Amino acid sequence: MARAVSLVLALATSSVALLAPFLIARQISAGGHAVASAMMLGITGAFVHGMGFTPRARVWRVLFHPLLAWTLILGAAAWFLF
Repeated sequence: MARAVSLVLALATSSVALLAPFLIARQISAGGHAVASAMMLGITGAFVHGMGFTPRARVWRVLFHPLLAWTLILGAAAWFLF
C-alpha cells in the first residue's frame, strides 16, 4: 500500500511540476529554489520507492526512504500553496 501511495504522490506532483509550472513559479523566491530542489528530491525518492527498488547502501536507503520523500513533497506543496 505504501508503494502505491508513493507512486501516486510522485506521479501527481511531477505532473503538476511539468504541466503547470506556473503554480510553482509564482511562489519562487530566494527560498523557493531550495524548496523546489527539496521537492524534486522527494519526487525522486517517491518514484524509487513506488517502483519497488530498495537500495543496498545505507545512505541511499535513508535518502530514498518513503517517509522522507512524503515529507519533502508535502512540505513543498504546503510552501507553494500557502
